[in-house]
Amino acid sequence: MCNPLNKEIVRDGIDGIEMFYLAEKHLDKDWLMAKAKEGTPLLTEFTTNKKFISLRIEIGNALEAALKLIIIN
Repeated sequence: MCNPLNKEIVRDGIDGIEMFYLAEKHLDKDWLMAKAKEGTPLLTEFTTNKKFISLRIEIGNALEAALKLIIIN
């Protein structure tokens, strides 16, 4: 039986990957990579950087704004 906390962690990871995929497609890649490096030095390793949450929100807000422009046009 899988621990519900583990399922939540996996779900958050998948959500992060999906958001990053969309961000790569719709945002400036240089800006996005600079933000990602602020949160974690290596994209393949877990980070305990507390700034990561605020960076994820910032990237999410930028992605939301970009997608709204696509929907409007």
